Amino acid sequence: MKKEYVWEIPVRFFHWINALSLLVLALTGFYIASPVTLAWGEAYTSYVMGIVRFVHFAVAFVLLFNLVFRFYWAFVGNKYARWSGLLPVGKRARDLGHQVLYYLLVRQEPPHYLGHNPLAGLSYVALFAMLILQGLTGFALYGEANPGGFYSATFGWVLGLLSNQWTRFLHHILMWLIGIFFLIHLYIAVYIDLREKNGPMSSIVSGFKFASEQEE
Repeated sequence: MKKEYVWEIPVRFFHWINALSLLVLALTGFYIASPVTLAWGEAYTSYVMGIVRFVHFAVAFVLLFNLVFRFYWAFVGNKYARWSGLLPVGKRARDLGHQVLYYLLVRQEPPHYLGHNPLAGLSYVALFAMLILQGLTGFALYGEANPGGFYSATFGWVLGLLSNQWTRFLHHILMWLIGIFFLIHLYIAVYIDLREKNGPMSSIVSGFKFASEQEE
């Protein structure tokens, strides 16, 4: 086994900012969807929903800039961070079925990839797509507070296409889908760490993985 520098510092920062942002957005989003009374003293002295909404929207902008940076880094980063290391094309497309069978315990050996394997890369592309939809629906709802303003003018077409209720429903369902993605992602990362012993859990902190000569 050889020690290989895989995840650059910008990729690791993106990962953790993304994870923390989504956690805060989920917690505040669920409160906005189903609020409970959290007032101390007279009701008029509390501004709980306003604070929660402010945090939700502020962190949404953090996530937006984080995603924009990651899209940029997919063009300038190392080979593990680039689009070629995510999209299932060429050899990666041919190994996609093999990777699925490995996760289903049908095949004993996975295809050898030091960075994202074909299924992981495809799942991250799907996550990016869900986050884009989440952003479109979120900013459309944000624009409702100021009809005719920038966000209303830019993203109002989403409400025209889906209606207010369907936009809110899609925004809510996408958060559940992203939560399911997180659980599967965590399970597979721990499973691969224990089975293949190449350090995927520690690598997102240190940047280093342990590779055999076959891995690329």
